[in-house]
Amino acid sequence: MNQKSLLIVESPTKVKTIQQHLGKEYDVISCVGHVKDLPKNDLGIDLENDFKIKLAVLPDKKDFIAELRKKSKTADRVLVATDPDREGEAIASHLATEIPEEKLDRVQFTEITKAGINEGINNVRDINHDLVAAQTARRVIDRLVGYKVSPVLWATLQSNMNFVSTNLSAGRVQSAAVKMIVDQDRLRAKFISTNYFDLKADLRKGDSKENFNATLLKVDGLKVASSNDFDSKTGELKNKDVLLLTESQSDELVKELKSGNWIVTDIKKKPRTSNPKPPFTTSTLQQEASRKLRSSARQTMSIAQKLYENGFITYMRTDSTHLSDEAISGSRKVIKSLYGDEFLPENPKQYTTKVRNAQEAHEAIRPAHRVFRTVEDVKAELGDEAGKLYDLIWKRTVASQMKSAKLEQTSITIKNQKAEFRANGQMILFPGYMKVYVEGRDNPDKDLANKERILPALEISERLNCITLEPNSHSTKPPARFTEASLVKALEENGIGRPSTFASILGTIVRRGYVDRKNGKLSPTYLGLAVTQLLENHFTNLVSKEFTVKMEDGLDEVSRGELDAIPFMKNFYKGG
Repeated sequence: MNQKSLLIVESPTKVKTIQQHLGKEYDVISCVGHVKDLPKNDLGIDLENDFKIKLAVLPDKKDFIAELRKKSKTADRVLVATDPDREGEAIASHLATEIPEEKLDRVQFTEITKAGINEGINNVRDINHDLVAAQTARRVIDRLVGYKVSPVLWATLQSNMNFVSTNLSAGRVQSAAVKMIVDQDRLRAKFISTNYFDLKADLRKGDSKENFNATLLKVDGLKVASSNDFDSKTGELKNKDVLLLTESQSDELVKELKSGNWIVTDIKKKPRTSNPKPPFTTSTLQQEASRKLRSSARQTMSIAQKLYENGFITYMRTDSTHLSDEAISGSRKVIKSLYGDEFLPENPKQYTTKVRNAQEAHEAIRPAHRVFRTVEDVKAELGDEAGKLYDLIWKRTVASQMKSAKLEQTSITIKNQKAEFRANGQMILFPGYMKVYVEGRDNPDKDLANKERILPALEISERLNCITLEPNSHSTKPPARFTEASLVKALEENGIGRPSTFASILGTIVRRGYVDRKNGKLSPTYLGLAVTQLLENHFTNLVSKEFTVKMEDGLDEVSRGELDAIPFMKNFYKGG
């Protein structure tokens, strides 16, 4: 009698689906994440012996390890199918130490579908030891940071602040993220708000019943100050060659212009092409779900995990915008059947990934299967919240393969005595991808209407009727507080952390009481300010964006096999 092959995945949710596809020849079990880590009450790192680590089986995984050893002895093959990323590779390496070497195979599934599972099973590979080395280096550095800083936080703050109910901690990524939020608040505190005025005219062509508006642009040839003329960080006027209108000046100008004629002096039209956005990466999915679904990064990743494990989407931790031939073919079939040939480009669109770490980049997040499942399928199986996120992924993927939108922008200059006004309009000539998806908006049809500002057909020297003319008061606004979406974007742009860790970073800094999350806005707490101030004074590197970026880049180089982990860790430990 042939023995079954043993297959190990991370998540228990995948077990049933994979077991159904593979049948009785396989025994599928789940390790539920990491099985080994550095010991809890000991450094676990030999600083004198090339940072050799001492791994301990996690207390709640002892039974699983015993079961793994037992099943591995009798299994024909043992396939380790942990997630295809840095952490998943480390888990595979830790599991491998408990499995007979001659039976061990490493496989990966980028989607939990019959085709995806078969592809994984048929493409056995070795464990990627560069990825493992990078994960080990990250864990060593994070442990050393914790051991070095935590006692100082305790001695300086925790023992003197009675309201602190959680254990204080610092980390090279979370501390840099908190500092970004603190720095934003410091800018807000220093910001000086300035009031400025312009004029808004409601104009009408001849006996038309439709009004359009125009805004004061120049007086006596001098540009009137607008929001772009102020420093967004300080609120101060940065462009001195503009006219800063006061309330009394704007009132006086209204009186002067009331008796004047409104004459069209210039009409400019120019075409504009709007291209679709690439399909989702982990980071852009978190940003869009935050904007459109008001979903936190943690909620988004939790729902995306369920969609992946149940075979609805591809792997959700990725820096890549690449789509496979299967995904492109699936998208083009959808476009042809739902929207027609006029929306289908002659050639498929390919997007280049702006990621240096190619080994950790997979396909973009997109619907799984050759024929994409419907939103109704997802809602029926996983509920409304999963359906909404899948809908977002489905639309973004399909839109990425549609034709660009064609627009026409119109700019009309209208003069009245010494004042020059500007009216701007936009027409959508062909909606293209906007028919399906517009970034940052819920309803594409409604947004198409919002994007159109129709101006009447006018001619040079034509005289217009002024229906209303009134001063418009404005005040400069301080830099906006971070939202989860804007912080995720800033973390990615600054190279702090990796998209797969953004959700846990945000969760940690809120849970530890360093940051408040109210109405979608992130602001530092008194504790967050105190911890940041302490780190700035005594552990400058920990809150330095440049240091954190240098560390992440180094870890990426280790994962690609371009840098040896041991000199990298030595350099860090010695303060390099």
